Amino acid sequence: MNSKWLTVGALASFVVGCAQSQHKTEYLTYHCEAEKSFEVAYFPEKESAILRVSGQPYPLIQVPSGSGARYILDDKTTAENAITLYTKGNEARLELEQSVYKNCKTD
Repeated sequence: MNSKWLTVGALASFVVGCAQSQHKTEYLTYHCEAEKSFEVAYFPEKESAILRVSGQPYPLIQVPSGSGARYILDDKTTAENAITLYTKGNEARLELEQSVYKNCKTD
């Protein structure tokens, strides 16, 4: 009887694993001045996003903004934030440490 439950448990784990691997994160690509670009995957239900610059991912959280949306690095600290992403419609501006990505637009 125990082997029956082990088989059922293994099958359930396989099905869950397959379902999770089929969920692919969709990224939007922003093209900016000076031939710069970055990608963002948005998760509105969690008020968060993942920023990807040169393959490096950065977790972001949405914070209050006067107009459009503003995201900052989700580093769980109160220190000055090194990453800020501003978006409105299909336009964005990214401040990544000392670099500023200006006049960015999605396709």
